[in-house]
Order: sequence, then C-alpha cells, then structure tokens
Amino acid sequence: AKIVGRDTSELSRDGITRACVETVAENMVDGATAPVFFAIIFSFFTPFVPLSAIGCSAVGIFVYKAINTMDSMLGYKNEKYIDFGRAAARLDDFVNFLPARISGYCIIFASFLLRLDWRDARRIYHRDHDKHSSPNAAHPEAAVAGALGVQLGGPSIYFGKTVIKPYIGDAIVEISAQHIKIVNQLVVAAILVFTCGALFSRQMFSVLMT
Repeated sequence: AKIVGRDTSELSRDGITRACVETVAENMVDGATAPVFFAIIFSFFTPFVPLSAIGCSAVGIFVYKAINTMDSMLGYKNEKYIDFGRAAARLDDFVNFLPARISGYCIIFASFLLRLDWRDARRIYHRDHDKHSSPNAAHPEAAVAGALGVQLGGPSIYFGKTVIKPYIGDAIVEISAQHIKIVNQLVVAAILVFTCGALFSRQMFSVLMT
C-alpha cells in the first residue's frame, strides 16, 4: 500500500505480487533511467551557464523530479482540478517519452545478460508496449512481463472504483513471490545497462564535438 496507487485491502497474494512487479518495472523510469537521461542532457549546457557539467546534471535531475513529483501529486483525475492534473500528466508523459522506450530495450538486453527469456521480452515488448492509459508505463512493464513469462495488468481498484486495464504479457508461468526478487535483479541490471550506455554516448558525442 505504500508503493502502489491501487487499493490493496482486498488483494490476494498473487495480486500483491503482481502489483509489486508492475510498480518496480514502471518506476525504473521515474526513479532511475529518466533522471540519468536528463542528467546527461543537461550536462551539455555548461557552455551557456556558469555551472560545471556535474552542476548542470544536478539541475537536470531536479527539474525532471519536480515534473515527475507534480504528476504524482496532481496527475490524478479530479473534477475540480482537472486542468492542473491534465497539464502535469501531459508534461510528465513528454519528458518520459524517450527514457521509457530506451528502458524497454535495456530490459530486453539485461534479460539476455541474466539468462532470462530475452526473446519473449522482445516479443511482448513490441506487442504490448501500448497497452496502458499512460503512453510510457507499459514499455518497461511489457519487457518485464515477457522476460519473466508472467501476465501483468488486468482489473484493479482505485479509490473505490474498479478500473479495467489491458493485460500485458502471457501467463506462461504462474506469478509468485520469487518474481519480486527476479524483477528487482532485472531492473537493477537494466539501469546499469542504461547508465553505461548513456555515459558512453556522452563521451562519444564529446569526442566528436572536439
């Protein structure tokens, strides 16, 4: 209940496990890869502002997290504040567009490194990456579902109302608590792949510009 938005009071063991796997996958972008992405992007602003590359990177992280936090606090649909929520959600969708898609491919590569089912991760990613109300959330979730061979999504209760969400992935195996450990290992590996790739790309770009 501390990490997911859905009502957890009546969730089964499988429901709790599925919620954990989904939120770890989705929050890979919000919590790690998108901040790294904007740290790299903002580091190129040093010629234009009186800050070092590290200082610009820190600003990039703070700017991104401010947008992301605004979405978390205002992005829910509320009749009175619908325009504030919509603006926050759309801005968050925009800044997460590239990081979410790159993250999906990093999960596929990380599943190969961890000897998970990377072929199914790729297949499910391409098939189910748009099965979410958010244009970005299903990208890491679909890749994770394929790598683990589990089915995510489906009906959930939010604020007392049942929300029907599309299923993501195929139920090749029954989801279990062990998958929580596996998804954490997979996401950490994918974050390392993303970070190494981002740093390498920045270095190569800097070399080409000199």
